[in-house]
Amino acid sequence: MEADLSITRTVLFDLLGQTAWLLIVVIGAACIFVLLRFMNWRLKRSFQAVAQINSINFHYLKDDDLELDYEFRYRGKLYTGKGRLSISSFAIPSESIKLTIHSTLDLPVLYFRNSVYVGDEAIEYTLLSMRSTLRIRFLSADPSRNFLVPEFIPVSQSDRQPQNRE
Repeated sequence: MEADLSITRTVLFDLLGQTAWLLIVVIGAACIFVLLRFMNWRLKRSFQAVAQINSINFHYLKDDDLELDYEFRYRGKLYTGKGRLSISSFAIPSESIKLTIHSTLDLPVLYFRNSVYVGDEAIEYTLLSMRSTLRIRFLSADPSRNFLVPEFIPVSQSDRQPQNRE
């Protein structure tokens, strides 16, 4: 009888011990899985920030796009970036703004608000006085990988009306 009792105790404790170890392994694997998923999610997060425009490059005048150099701060560190922005995003949508290269002077010329601005520095000063910041998006794991956030200009009510085509 005593032998049967000791066998029962050993089987019970071995079975409970194996179950406990199995439970510990399953809980540990679940914790590792959750931790890895959280870390992967955290690495893929992106944030938006406001960047200060440092300079505007006029040598890239294709399709009315300007090349911008900007900088922003994230967690106390300064990051820089480059991007292209349309010249029309510097003005109110109802205003007309035009940037061309003068053929004889070989300088950029800006036509805006019944004024003419000639030269890189004058145009850069005028554009930066209209808009000196822009929104960017960057990865939290690597803020040096950043890009401009596209801006959506609202469509006016008159543009939403269907036009008659004949």
